[in-house]
Parts: sequence; structure tokens; C-alpha cells
Amino acid sequence: MREDHAYSRFSDEELILRDHLATDRTVLANERTLLAYLRTALGGFVAGVSFIQFFSMVVIHVLGWVFCIGAIVAVSIGMAHYRQVERSLRHLRVGGARGLGQDAGGDDSRASKSG
Repeated sequence: MREDHAYSRFSDEELILRDHLATDRTVLANERTLLAYLRTALGGFVAGVSFIQFFSMVVIHVLGWVFCIGAIVAVSIGMAHYRQVERSLRHLRVGGARGLGQDAGGDDSRASKSG
């Protein structure tokens, strides 16, 4: 496995609380970004279906299909980006990979060692 992230040269014991908090903020930002992609895709899909359903002009129908396909592309790009960032941060988080809907709590053994 290739280690090309910012903290690859440090062992887990060398990271301080600030580094772990920065990682948590990055995880939350990654989740917000995924939700923004999903929100955009949902809006595009609803617009596309509305164009197809409520208008009879061929040009508007084509535009509706373009919006629907664009929504699928937006979801695909968002999921790929989310997975890429999630993989790069996985080793820094306590308790393995934490993702959407999983408990954000972790093991405080490192905090108790330093204090």
C-alpha cells in the first residue's frame, strides 16, 4: 500500500491532539462535501423528471434527460471523491474506518498517556 498522505512520516504515537482534531474536522468536511454532491444530484434529478413529466416539447425532454444523467454523474463523482479521501484518512482515525452513520467516539488511550 502506498503511503502518500501528509502524516505518513510520523508514527501514531508522535501525533498530538491537534493532529487528531484536524483529522476529525477533515472527516466531517468530507462528509459535508458528499452531502453537497448528493443535494446537487437530487436537485438535478428532480428538475430533469419535472421537465420530462410536465413539458411536451422535445427540446425540454432532452434537457430533462441531460439533467437526469448529470445527476447520476454527480453522485458518481461525489462517491469517488468521498472514498478517496476516506481511504487516505483511514489509518489516522481511532477505531478504524468511521464513516457516515457510525459512532464518532473512540478509544481515549492516547489522550490518557499524554496527560
